[in-house]
Amino acid sequence: MFQFVVRFFLFLGCSVWLPAYAEGPLFKGFEKVAVFPVLLEGVSGLGGGVDDATAKSLDEVWWQVREEWTATGRFMVASRAFLQRADAFQPRGALTTADVVILSRHVEADVLITVRLKVRSLTVAAWEGKDGSKLWEETVELHPSVLVRDQIGTVGKSLIRSFIAQLPFQGITQLDPLTRQAIFDDGGRKLVKVKIGLGARLAEGDVAQWLQVRRSSLEPMLQGGSRTEIVAVGKVVSVKDQIATVELTRMADSRGVQAGGLVAFPSEIERLNLKSDDKARVSELAMQILQPAERSVNEESKKETRPLATTLSILASLAAVLLLAF
Repeated sequence: MFQFVVRFFLFLGCSVWLPAYAEGPLFKGFEKVAVFPVLLEGVSGLGGGVDDATAKSLDEVWWQVREEWTATGRFMVASRAFLQRADAFQPRGALTTADVVILSRHVEADVLITVRLKVRSLTVAAWEGKDGSKLWEETVELHPSVLVRDQIGTVGKSLIRSFIAQLPFQGITQLDPLTRQAIFDDGGRKLVKVKIGLGARLAEGDVAQWLQVRRSSLEPMLQGGSRTEIVAVGKVVSVKDQIATVELTRMADSRGVQAGGLVAFPSEIERLNLKSDDKARVSELAMQILQPAERSVNEESKKETRPLATTLSILASLAAVLLLAF
């Protein structure tokens, strides 16, 4: 009888707590990013070592990847000097949950970006600092016909663009500087300020959607591990100085529109082409890398054929002169 009572209360407790746990924690987006240098694995596969040109290209990857983040105007990215002062500027690979939480606090970042090169496989991963989970990871096989140092920077930048494109949000709710509220009235209209950064191409009338993103599984959050719900809808009224003013048109709960709330713009999602096929993108990227090399070869062959063509034209002219002489 005692065992039955214990099992009953255990069952009751699970039935109360499991649904709440199944909801998963809210993903609140991020603004502060830290990028770490490339971790080189499998050096023997690159010919027993790394030459100076390749080593320089690995260092340049950090600058190129960081530039992709800063170019959006939406994120604050830790500088090289800051990471060096924190004694944290070093290559890093797969991280444990504890490593991510401790390291993110140490470098004051919401998200950590790691880059790994193993022979000809380049992997970029994003880790959420709050709970140490993996947000996203993608690996690309570098093109076999192009030197690693000639393509790693281009591929690394492409992977970062792919990650940014897969983010469920394109804006962050801001407080109105006058009212210090997320929602403020203007002539009977409920308006909200949203930070959109530099690259957004929004126009008056574009739809805005406030989101609640919750973790739903142990998969990376941006690769099948989350569930997204729209809690409010609005339309863009104006865009100025990286801030979009949006008029709320429908709202399930005002608590869903708060400072720091995630905002999606369907027009931006379409522009970023979130539904593009990764394999096609990687294949296209490989061709883009290969084409400049092919062009340079063609240009060299043209240079080699020009002297020959010039010589032949001179000989033809001489032959014509001789014929006229006779």
